[in-house]
Amino acid sequence: MKKSNIYICALIETKMNKIIDKINEIDSAIQADPLHSELRILDWILYQVCINEK
Repeated sequence: MKKSNIYICALIETKMNKIIDKINEIDSAIQADPLHSELRILDWILYQVCINEK
């Protein structure tokens, strides 16, 4: 079971990095707000799923 979490953690981190890159490209706070929300959700999921690996 733990080995399956490794892939999930890497996948979530990759998605978070893509969102951060996209946020850095956006000038408008209105456009960036949904991405910030998605990033916060992914960060929470990453913490919950990967807490045992750290």
